[in-house]
Parts: sequence; C-alpha cells; structure tokens
Amino acid sequence: MSSSTIPQPTSSSVSEPRVPRLRVYAGFVMDKNAICRWAHILSQTNRVYHPDNQDDTTAAWVHLMDHVEHQGGYFSAIGEIYDEIKWMVVTRAARFNGYQGMPESLLPAYKEEDVEKMWRERLTKDGLHPHEYVFKTVLA
Repeated sequence: MSSSTIPQPTSSSVSEPRVPRLRVYAGFVMDKNAICRWAHILSQTNRVYHPDNQDDTTAAWVHLMDHVEHQGGYFSAIGEIYDEIKWMVVTRAARFNGYQGMPESLLPAYKEEDVEKMWRERLTKDGLHPHEYVFKTVLA
C-alpha cells in the first residue's frame, strides 16, 4: 500500500490537547499604561515607570503587589502571551474546570459586590480613573 492511500491527519482531524486552567479570578484588570501610572502616583520618590520598558513594567508590578498586599488584597499578572499580559487586583478566586483559550462566555459571570466597591474606592483614592480598569472574570 502506498503512502498516498493512507489517510494523513489534518489540522482539523487532530485536536490539540487542552491545557487545564483550574482557577478563575474576578477583579479589576488594567494594562501596562495604567499600572505604570498607578505605581508612579504611589511612588514616594516620584519615580517614572515607562510602560514600554520591561524592567519598569516589572518594577511597577512589584511595587503594586506590595501596595495591594498591604491593603489585604492580591495583585497578579494575567494572560498567556507576554505582549498581551494584563494585571489584576484580584477580588475573588475560585476553583474552576477550565482550559487555556476557553471562551470568556463560558466563565462565571460574577457581579460586583461590597469587596469590589471597596477596591473601586481605593483605586479612585489612589488616583486611577474608572476608564483605566474593568471588572471581569479571567482564567488563572
């Protein structure tokens, strides 16, 4: 039998294995511009964090992790691809049977409650504008 008569797998006949994602986070998502501006506002040395500089973005993230932790929260990077990473003030975390690339429409739809109201007030007090962050649920 020649190889031309043996069916060859195609991209549509071979499914990629699903990479599990076993938690979801709900909270306030922001981009690198927002975290760099937020870290700058909070900086006691008036340090400028440049969003296009990876070292500055990382330093802003570390600064904000400490700031949010001291307020009883958790600040995390979210996303799978470096250039698409966002950051989140996590207000809730839960076990979830998800997978990488899962459509957002299949994630739990949390509503904002008291803890989110408190964090909105803190973000505003810290100098962020409501257009700089959005409440949503993501895979973790």
